[in-house]
Amino acid sequence: MEKVIVGMEPNGHYWLNLAHILNENNIKFDAINPLHVKKSKELDDTHRLRTM
Repeated sequence: MEKVIVGMEPNGHYWLNLAHILNENNIKFDAINPLHVKKSKELDDTHRLRTM
């Protein structure tokens, strides 16, 4: 677990409980901007269409 970093979108209040549990167990985590996730998914979907 030393090399694992949990990434999560901080949407609403749901991520807070997970963040507290991860923090209490000394597990590294980072909140990821939801707009970056959306753009990344859009780029991935576009790439798949071009390779088909």
